[in-house]
Amino acid sequence: TEVTRGSGAKAAGLRKGDLLHSIDGNPVVNCDAVLKVVQGHQPGDTISIGVVRLDRVVTVNADLVSRDEILRRRLVGQPIVA
Repeated sequence: TEVTRGSGAKAAGLRKGDLLHSIDGNPVVNCDAVLKVVQGHQPGDTISIGVVRLDRVVTVNADLVSRDEILRRRLVGQPIVA
C-alpha cells in the first residue's frame, strides 16, 4: 500500500498502489515466492519486476544491494542518537 522513501522499491520506480505481478518473468503467488527469487540472486544483480499499475502490467528494473548497503544508505545523513 505504500512505498517507503529511501527504499529499494522506491529506487526501482515502484509506486503506491502497485501490485506485484512477476519477478524475472516468474509469477508472484505469495511472499515466499518473492523471497525465493530475490535470494537466488547476488548483490549487484538486476531483476525485472512486473507490477499491475492502473490496470496495466508495467515492468521496472531493480538493482539488488546487500542488507549492509541498505542499512548504510538509511543511516547516511541521519542524526546520531545519543
